[in-house]
Amino acid sequence: MAITTILLACSLFAQAADQPAAQAPVEPPSLTPITLQLNWVAEPEFGGLFAAVEDGIFDRAGYKVILLQGTGGTPTCTLVAAGTCDYAVAQADQILLARASGQDVVGLFATFQHAPTAIMLHDSNPAQTLAQAWTTGLTIEIEPGLPFVRHMNDMLGDQGVTLVSRSPGVATFERDLKLGVVCWCSSEPITLLRNGIQTKCLMVSDCGFDPYSTVLITTSKRVDADPDGVKAFVDCVREGWAAYLANPTPYHARMMKLNRAMDEQAMELCSKAQRPLIMPEGMTPAQLGRMEARRWQSLTDQMVESGILRPDFDASGSWVEWTPEPAPDGAVVIEEITEEIMVPAEEAPAAQPNEEVAP
Repeated sequence: MAITTILLACSLFAQAADQPAAQAPVEPPSLTPITLQLNWVAEPEFGGLFAAVEDGIFDRAGYKVILLQGTGGTPTCTLVAAGTCDYAVAQADQILLARASGQDVVGLFATFQHAPTAIMLHDSNPAQTLAQAWTTGLTIEIEPGLPFVRHMNDMLGDQGVTLVSRSPGVATFERDLKLGVVCWCSSEPITLLRNGIQTKCLMVSDCGFDPYSTVLITTSKRVDADPDGVKAFVDCVREGWAAYLANPTPYHARMMKLNRAMDEQAMELCSKAQRPLIMPEGMTPAQLGRMEARRWQSLTDQMVESGILRPDFDASGSWVEWTPEPAPDGAVVIEEITEEIMVPAEEAPAAQPNEEVAP
């Protein structure tokens, strides 16, 4: 009996020796925390960023990204330069102004290839061009010191237009059929259209002032210290925008939780309205966010001519142009949307206060 027990024990020992050692559970790699400051509330203009978060695109690249909502006056360039956040968004003219004041900011990815800024008028207003709006006694709610306003004044003079401070919301505009107001063509006109108010947008880009908009920014210090990491982050943003443009609907739910003033229909309409400005005809997904030196130089020249920038201002180094990787097989295909934006006749939901800023 004792011998049998010993033999059994030896047999079990031998079998155990043949088994692989138990593997300790593999810890997932830690993700680098990144804060990305937006310059407005959660809306489709940031759809690609929300898509990159929701789809885990940032996570797979090793980043844990927190998107922070902003307001119309959020000083994103200042926040990035001060190290308060890692990345942010800004307009190209804001980047040039920040650099002229000594702030370390650099553009990485231009979401809007053409500026969505416009002067919104009631459809019944006889003005059909910016030149007519600027020379026929129109009153416009706008910040007089904006670069494009100074550009318009240089082109057409400032005697035929009255510029007044912008009122919150669009209530004043709704009541005054002769009033114009600065807007984003993919935002306020949609809200008014759903309320049964027909408007028209005179695009600022039509006067030749066409800065890249919703540009991803960081510091040149970060780019110099970790160029591969920054490029990987930019590639994530590009992939997120490709996913959003291919099918925006799945990403609206999160934005609607943060921005209760917009429902799904509003999100869809804004998404369609902004699409040709983000991905103009002929652009491929691999080219999303591209920037060109001639556009930056043209903007710089206009701001110098208007006295906004000094004549000796050097725009070089204001942006980084990354060469995107070739699209892999099976990459997202983005179909062109050509249908007219139509709004069903139904009452829009009442605006609700936003939730706290972090998704």
